[in-house]
Amino acid sequence: MTGRGSRRVGQRLHALARARGRRGGECQRGEEYADDEGGYGLVTLEKRHARLEADRALFGYNGKGGREQTVALSDPDLLPAVKTLRRRRGGSDRLLAYKNGRRWRDLTSGEVNDYLKELLGEDASAKDFRTWHATVLAAIALAPDRPASARGRKRAIVRAMREVADDLGNTASVARAFTAFSPST
Repeated sequence: MTGRGSRRVGQRLHALARARGRRGGECQRGEEYADDEGGYGLVTLEKRHARLEADRALFGYNGKGGREQTVALSDPDLLPAVKTLRRRRGGSDRLLAYKNGRRWRDLTSGEVNDYLKELLGEDASAKDFRTWHATVLAAIALAPDRPASARGRKRAIVRAMREVADDLGNTASVARAFTAFSPST
């Protein structure tokens, strides 16, 4: 990722994705994702998807498969950036953009992944944060349950994957595939 502006926006996107485990915008398929699937990832969000309140930013959009997503963030470091990006003049309707000279340029998923590779190493991508977030959510959901029977463990896993799916805006089978562990019964 080149340039100070793109780097700062990349850092903000990284913080936003890390905070909620959201998709970076289908980083392997590029920005056509929003058009092809009828849904949005963080990179493809538009200014109209963000609403600011006194102490938080609300994001309302359709995610993958058209599933409605609502995310509220109250990170004091992110709020000024969201406010500035939402109110900027010029450029496209995309929320995440940076100044390149005198022009606004949309942040791309490729730039986000380049930033993460530079920061964390060649194997890193935005998808790693989603996997980590799903794994943490699953561990939290499974922690209180200690069923003795195989059937009880299976039910606990199903319940936990539903919780992870609800939080990530996905199906339980996709949530299970995105956890870093494969719980066995």
